[in-house]
Amino acid sequence: MANFEIQHLRRSRAQCAQELEESTGLVNRLQVRRQIQEADAIFNMNRLGQLEANRRAAREQAVEAEYERRATMFHLRLILALLVAVMLAYGCWCVYMSPELKYIMKRREEVLRS
Repeated sequence: MANFEIQHLRRSRAQCAQELEESTGLVNRLQVRRQIQEADAIFNMNRLGQLEANRRAAREQAVEAEYERRATMFHLRLILALLVAVMLAYGCWCVYMSPELKYIMKRREEVLRS
C-alpha cells in the first residue's frame, strides 16, 4: 500500500503542478487582457477628447459661417433697398420733370397770373 500511496501522491503532485501551470497561464492571460483593456480605455478616452475638440471647432466654424451668411444677406438686402429707393426717387424725378407735367405747371402759372 505504501507504494500505491507514493504513486498516488506523485501523480497528485504532478497533477497539482500541471493545474498550477494552467491556472498561472490563465492568470497571466487575464492580466494581459486587463492591461490591453486599460490601454484601450485610455486610448478611447483620448480619442473621445480629440473628437469632442474637433466637434467644438466644427460647431464654432458653423456658427461663424452662419453669422457671415446672415451679415451678407443683410448687406444684400440693404443694397437692394437702397437701389429700389434710388430707382423710386429717379422715377419721381422723371415724372416731375416730364414735358407733360412742365406744361401743366406752366399753364397753372399762366392761369394764376391772369
